[in-house]
Amino acid sequence: MSSRANKENMADLRYEKAIMSGNMYGDEKAFDAVTHWRTPDVVFDTFAEIDLGGRTVQLRHFGPGKGPGDTVVYDSGTGTAWTGNFLCHAGIAHMLLQGEPRPYVTSLRRMKESLPQLRTIVPGHGPMGDGHAAIDTLIGYLERLHEEVETAVAAGRSLTETETACTNLWAEGLDPALARVMAEYPGPGDIARERMLGLCRNLHRLNGVTAYRLYSAHDGRAKA
Repeated sequence: MSSRANKENMADLRYEKAIMSGNMYGDEKAFDAVTHWRTPDVVFDTFAEIDLGGRTVQLRHFGPGKGPGDTVVYDSGTGTAWTGNFLCHAGIAHMLLQGEPRPYVTSLRRMKESLPQLRTIVPGHGPMGDGHAAIDTLIGYLERLHEEVETAVAAGRSLTETETACTNLWAEGLDPALARVMAEYPGPGDIARERMLGLCRNLHRLNGVTAYRLYSAHDGRAKA
């Protein structure tokens, strides 16, 4: 079961792999092993409910985020939302795989308005956290990214120049609040925080690249 937007976006596996390889880096040959994917049997537009047996949860599609069809599962009884890649703990870099900052911000504002009793998010990656704090933090990041990249493209700056000009919130380290939460988890905390920091820096770089390509295409120009 999935949002209709997500299923409609799953029409062309070759295109999906091309998007993945264009917005990520690593072993692109690994995509060659993917020759089939399972599409949803049941779809919904923006809202659906599922009875899990004694508990009913809501399925919400607020609009594009990382991709066009992100789905959030919400339990109104506890104010808990399972957010996948759409929303992570405040201070974690998100990934613009197929989206761009402005529509993502609109979706986040819609989520905040639709779920005023939201308390906790359970993301696909990273620790659980305060839902509204995560929304507000990500909105601020995306708005700044949009403004800085759009300004750079309008000025005719290259991708390298744009990357340098964009504010890197992870240049000096992890957000202190995020680091404290991660320290509460069992295991090798220093290694986990170091890897999280590396991930956030890489995702921020990829977000800049993605936004630059999109805005340059709109503007009709791009420089390496």
